[in-house]
Amino acid sequence: MPFLIDILATTESTTVLQPATRVIGNFTSSNNPDTTQMCIDSGIINVLPRLLSHRKKQIKREACWTLSNIAAGTPEQVQSVIQGGKGIIQTMVEYAKNAVWEVRKEGEWGVCDIFIPLKINSTSLSHTHLAPPQPST
Repeated sequence: MPFLIDILATTESTTVLQPATRVIGNFTSSNNPDTTQMCIDSGIINVLPRLLSHRKKQIKREACWTLSNIAAGTPEQVQSVIQGGKGIIQTMVEYAKNAVWEVRKEGEWGVCDIFIPLKINSTSLSHTHLAPPQPST
């Protein structure tokens, strides 16, 4: 797994990036949370911002799909996405609102996987500027 993550972090070739991103997405779509955790432990969260900002929509779509798969995992895995920083959640929200359809639908799934199941509380989202306003007391 670390070799594949290294390829995603360093290569510029879209003919390599696209299938490599798809492979990681397949790993994270497993019903086994240990497989997704192996991807997280290998550093996929740190590489995904690079893939999300790629010029090719297919690579963006695969990166959104991978994030959605991770966000559909355990509460700890959802938290790893939130703490991933580098604008991951903001990018997903932006794609869910404004991207071309192929990217937008994966962005929407990712946003839903984070927010709808309420696997995390709004306090843990406060640093992302996406948490709903808290009522003043």
